[in-house]
Amino acid sequence: MIFDADVSVIAGGSNWTAWKRASVQYGAKQAVRAFALTVTDTADWAGKWDFMPGTEVQVMEGGELMVKGFIDKMTPSYEAKNHHVEIGGRSKGKDSVDSSVEHDKGEFRDKNILQIAKDLDKQNVGYKSELADSDMPKLEYFRINPHETVFEAIERIARKQHLLLIGQPDGGIKIDKGGTRRVNAPLIEGENIIGASATFDESDKHSEYKVKGQKVFGGNRKAISIIGTAKDKSVKRNRPKTLTHETATDEKDAKKRAEAHRDRQFGESVSATIRVRGWRDQNGQHYQPNTLIHVRSPLIKLDMDLLISDVNCTMDASGSFTSLQLVHPKALNSKSANASASDVWNPDFDNA
Repeated sequence: MIFDADVSVIAGGSNWTAWKRASVQYGAKQAVRAFALTVTDTADWAGKWDFMPGTEVQVMEGGELMVKGFIDKMTPSYEAKNHHVEIGGRSKGKDSVDSSVEHDKGEFRDKNILQIAKDLDKQNVGYKSELADSDMPKLEYFRINPHETVFEAIERIARKQHLLLIGQPDGGIKIDKGGTRRVNAPLIEGENIIGASATFDESDKHSEYKVKGQKVFGGNRKAISIIGTAKDKSVKRNRPKTLTHETATDEKDAKKRAEAHRDRQFGESVSATIRVRGWRDQNGQHYQPNTLIHVRSPLIKLDMDLLISDVNCTMDASGSFTSLQLVHPKALNSKSANASASDVWNPDFDNA
């Protein structure tokens, strides 16, 4: 069953409909959701469609919240017989992305990423997480960089710990790890897929990954020269890759970072773009980022679980559509049982 998009905007206590074009974008690696809307009005519209920048809005589809945020830009225009208004904006998480850090000390000790995010969230965006403490280990020491935004500071920690910062419909930002849940109906060639492409690319895969770093404290050679390694024997040529750890580390974390980078590079070697009709799947669910979805499409040589990375919903005179950017689960460090590397190319990982 195809569900045509029914887009409305709540602003200033009113519910606005009759949009001619609409788009909403969100993803597993996007801390904010974005929207763009266009209306054309032939009637006398003085005082109507007044969506000045800074206006708080809720973008709805079928009565469900897609984006809660603010308008960034409004562009009104007119021709002989038509008036147009184009508006674009982002979820309220944009204030965390755009705003510099305000913190008296500029440093933290023995805090985890969620604790630090909440302390830095002077814009009241709303950082949240359902992860266990073991997935968000405390940092011995963390210092804010000069002129850094709130998001940039939190993202540095997330990158080190292989976590994601995902923009939510309510405008908040969720701290999560690579997904293992399955929410949406499968994507099947000849049924709900109307266009598809896949890419298999080994250009960023390497035979060995080394992560170099140092500890915060300690002046001996072992403390200032830490190296973690991970090998991918599926790469037959000598193609080493060396990375520098952005923050303080130890041997265990350096090795974990090397392994995670190896897995991510493999995961990103397999990707797909799938286009379907409507903004919802066959079960009436919006497509959820960072969740598994099965793809069966012999023409692009895929019959496997992939992870939804990005979602782009559009509506215009031609209809409503969703374009899904999909990646191998390892690209987002998913530990899904169905995300084994043997699904594609059968790499031989050697962590010794």
